[in-house]
Amino acid sequence: AYSTYQEVLGIESYRLGLSNPEVAITLHNIATIDAARGNYEHALQLYRKVIGLEKKLFGDEHISVAVAAACMGDVFEKLGDYGNAMEAYEEAVRIKSLCLGRHSVDVARLLHKLGKLAFLSQDYHMAESFISRALLM
Repeated sequence: AYSTYQEVLGIESYRLGLSNPEVAITLHNIATIDAARGNYEHALQLYRKVIGLEKKLFGDEHISVAVAAACMGDVFEKLGDYGNAMEAYEEAVRIKSLCLGRHSVDVARLLHKLGKLAFLSQDYHMAESFISRALLM
């Protein structure tokens, strides 16, 4: 699948240009495969590109930006970089709350992830706050 996505990316970039939603989707898919394979640094580079492209195409508060930010948070978490993971998840919560509403299941899942990271960082008060907010959904 990876080589196919890379081939598709080349074709899409040539035919559609780099500032196209299809290119963003393909980059996101490649980043997801990289993350699954443990190529975390490359995945982060691609997610950053995806976020930049999606912000340019759709604006800063589009659901696609939130999805990519959450994926980036997952990669940071796997790397043990809880500070950057929390920043990415918080951005995803902010955007998803605007797009889907504060009581969305997606928002609750992200709040749970934030609570887990706060707990792992030994910030128990913050962990309790995030988990409590998630449970209210």
